[in-house]
Amino acid sequence: NVLLKNLVQKGYVRVSNASWKRRLYNLTPDGMAHKLRLTTGYISRVLDHYQNVRQTLREQMEGLDVNEESRIAVCGANEFAELVYLGLKEFGIGEVSFYSDGKEVGDRFLGVPVEDVMTIKFEDFDKIVIAELYESKNLIQILSDVGVPEQKIVTFFASKPSRNGRHVQ
Repeated sequence: NVLLKNLVQKGYVRVSNASWKRRLYNLTPDGMAHKLRLTTGYISRVLDHYQNVRQTLREQMEGLDVNEESRIAVCGANEFAELVYLGLKEFGIGEVSFYSDGKEVGDRFLGVPVEDVMTIKFEDFDKIVIAELYESKNLIQILSDVGVPEQKIVTFFASKPSRNGRHVQ
């Protein structure tokens, strides 16, 4: 009620009685303009954050020792994996495969089939990139269990050194 009264005072919302128990709340033109400003600001902040994440990924990928002929396995099929994929494409890397330990297995992600991480043939790849922000420890353990050497595993935004010794923050 306090928030609605505040919006009415500012002229963003108009209140009318529909019956003795019901009120109708309508957005005014000023309210619509204010909502548009808030939405535009939000979109701008999200895009700025997106650009910052892509720039950070770009900087971190520079030290991966990969080139256009490199084959990369990406573990993850989410928004972060999409950013990693875009970063790899910026480096000219064309051969990217996706793996997951979740429900995405068997689906297509960015037009590429997602395979089960337990079936990964690590010798086919130069690097295996963990593209999960919250489940990276699980994936690292799975990769270790199937024999992937630590030096092939790459993580981003880790709060402590990853198993391959790279400290990425």
